Amino acid sequence: PAGVLEISAQPPPDGWRGSEGCSFDISLPGAAGVELHTSNGAIKLAGMSGEGKLDTRNGSISISRHDGGVDADTSNGRVEATQVSGPVRVRTSNGSVTLSLADAAPGPVQVRTSNGAVTLELSHAFRGELSVDTSNGSITLPRSAPTGVTFQTRQSTHHATLVIGEASAASTIDTSNGSVTIRYAD
Repeated sequence: PAGVLEISAQPPPDGWRGSEGCSFDISLPGAAGVELHTSNGAIKLAGMSGEGKLDTRNGSISISRHDGGVDADTSNGRVEATQVSGPVRVRTSNGSVTLSLADAAPGPVQVRTSNGAVTLELSHAFRGELSVDTSNGSITLPRSAPTGVTFQTRQSTHHATLVIGEASAASTIDTSNGSVTIRYAD
């Protein structure tokens, strides 16, 4: 009645055994907004809309074709998000991050990983200031912006700033141990 579908796994009366596990494969028609949590396992989300909040402690997160914003958090796993149209916030401690924005997505993006490379594929609609930091890794920036978009860069060994178009919401990428690659979609 509240418009919420809640699914969870409950342990048997004598508790979980070391080798037991559980997974769910859920298909929903026309749902807007999703919140997924797990302690030990991967999360895969495809073709949804609205705000997406995804949280796991020990597993990867995969998001594709999401029409809305994404907030993804994992301690031990990679995060891959493709064709996301809203603002993106990703945090992982031990894993790489690959992010590709949908064609009309202006940003912003907030990415933080301690141990992993970051690859960001910008949409042609992305605008704003993007600050990139790495303590131990290289930074590769695009050489030019799409036609008609102003593009400025400042770069040192472990820091770079890109200003693309008119200043809007600030975006950040921060990794301690990993390279960062920023490019435009073809």
